[in-house]
Formats: sequence, C-alpha cells, structure tokens
Amino acid sequence: MPSSDIPMGSGGSLPELFTTGAGSALPAGSPPPPPTLASTLGLAYRVLIEAEDQATRDNVQQHVPDAFRVRVDGRVFMQVGAYPTLEEAQDLAEDLNQEGFRVQVEHRP
Repeated sequence: MPSSDIPMGSGGSLPELFTTGAGSALPAGSPPPPPTLASTLGLAYRVLIEAEDQATRDNVQQHVPDAFRVRVDGRVFMQVGAYPTLEEAQDLAEDLNQEGFRVQVEHRP
C-alpha cells in the first residue's frame, strides 16, 4: 500500500506554467512540439495581466478566481482568459483595464 505522506512541494498556492516566446527556438533536428490544448480548442487569444508581485496576483484572483500564473519570456503574468476571437479577448481586457490592471492580449496561432 502506498504511503499516505504525499510530498506537497514548495511552489506556493498557485501553479506556474512556463511558455516559450516567439524568439525561442527548438534545437536543430527536434520534432515540432505537440499542439497545445488551447490551440486544439481554437483559443487563439489569451488575456494576460503583469503580476510580478504577490499583492498583484492576489488582487487579480479576487477579480478572476480561475486566473493562473504563467511565465512568458522570463516575466510573470496571470492568465485570466483564453478566447477564439480577438473581440472577446479585448472585451475582457477593457474591463480589467478599467479595474486598473495592466492587461495584454496575446495571439497564439
């Protein structure tokens, strides 16, 4: 029977996902990466909020409880949504801009 002592890690309460930016390259001869779930679902636009500090991350989660932390090109963001159309992503971005957040909409083909 497996032990009931499951290691919890030290990553804090939010998972952190790492992505590669447009300037990143795969090693020569590597197969292409598999498509992401978002691209498979047709979610081409994601809405990000800069969130380098814990206070900002907490504030974002008060407004968008399902937001999660991502790292893009070495910077920390909270992803607050993913949408199939630019219009839908911009609608959320405008709402969050009015709340005082620095919001970016990123196209992910």
